[in-house]
Amino acid sequence: MLLNPYRHVIFPHENHTRIQDKNCPAIFLDRDGVIIKEKHYLSSPDQVELAYYAKEFISFFKNNGWLVIVVTNQSGISRGYFDWNQYEAVTTRMLQKLDNECCPDAIYANSGLDHKSELWRKPQPGMILQAAADFALDDLSTSVLIGDKLSDLIAGYRAGLKNNILLKTGHGFKESANILESFKEISNSNFTPLKNKTNELIHLKYTLQIYDDLKACFDNRHLYNNISK
Repeated sequence: MLLNPYRHVIFPHENHTRIQDKNCPAIFLDRDGVIIKEKHYLSSPDQVELAYYAKEFISFFKNNGWLVIVVTNQSGISRGYFDWNQYEAVTTRMLQKLDNECCPDAIYANSGLDHKSELWRKPQPGMILQAAADFALDDLSTSVLIGDKLSDLIAGYRAGLKNNILLKTGHGFKESANILESFKEISNSNFTPLKNKTNELIHLKYTLQIYDDLKACFDNRHLYNNISK
């Protein structure tokens, strides 16, 4: 469902109420590089490949009462590489590959290019906060965000999530090296903030978890709050 030229949401479970237990945690997942393999402005359903362990990972959380919500930047639309119809075709193929057992509860997407003017574009927390409103989530601090870019992590932090996780898949391998290097420089008096992200980096330095892939993340799930809810 296209909400405006830049915002799109899909609720795959057509008959599923969005009113949840207000204490129910959610896991927020980036799409490209996390659920499906990074293909650089993916526009064809034929190129959709699930990431390693994606089905098992999502199934576990859904079976334990968590909401599974996708939040994805799709600037390729505004750049003219593909359109919303092609995005929907890719999403449909992803859902077919995941099947009903591990189908996300919602998929939020935006096509904006500038996060200063488009509040749904990560690192802004707009998509996460909209999901919290749609699903009546009062406390996001127990929820988890998993992404492959610093912008994902900052969006989670700004939304109030305490568990923000970076995977070394997709863009994550390069991003993790840059983030860790920034962490080393934070205590240096000559530290130069990355585009005014000083507070976010300082916070993430002490809370960020980094894993090679979803399987490694799953193996350390005991670190997440309320995992057995």
